[in-house]
Amino acid sequence: RLGAGGQHHGPHAQLLAGLVGVRRRGVLKETAMHQPSSSIRGFTLIEMLIAVAIAAILSSLALPSYASYMAKAHRLEAKLALMQMMLQQEQWRSQHRSYADNSADLRAPTSQRYRWSVRDASTAGYILVATAIGPQAQDRACAVFVLAVQAGDVQYRHEGSAPASQCWGR
Repeated sequence: RLGAGGQHHGPHAQLLAGLVGVRRRGVLKETAMHQPSSSIRGFTLIEMLIAVAIAAILSSLALPSYASYMAKAHRLEAKLALMQMMLQQEQWRSQHRSYADNSADLRAPTSQRYRWSVRDASTAGYILVATAIGPQAQDRACAVFVLAVQAGDVQYRHEGSAPASQCWGR
């Protein structure tokens, strides 16, 4: 409805006038939604989506590198344990007629990533094996480390898809 002076009256007209601001008696009425604020500024949805996309791309690039780094660190754990077991084998041999034929005699370390075993122990040599288990079993490149000692000769071998230089670092 139009009132005097061509103005709209009624609840809808007043609501609309309050939202968009109307000129009444020469004074412009503005709502808080339309007042410019120089100190408060938020992020738009597009800006947030771009930030999330960038974070996702960066994490997808970093995750494989991190997993590879962790696999290498755990390989080092296995190699150090095998070296320690080799020293314990030599101590065992100095007190017995042959090398120890099980890892329990060598006080093998407990690990959630490798299972230790001794193969072919005799008076002349032995084979120490570290087999990846649990989460480390995903590391197919160097799944099994083998340290073989025969008549004083030490051989470093592995079972996996990577070259020996990658697994043993020799």
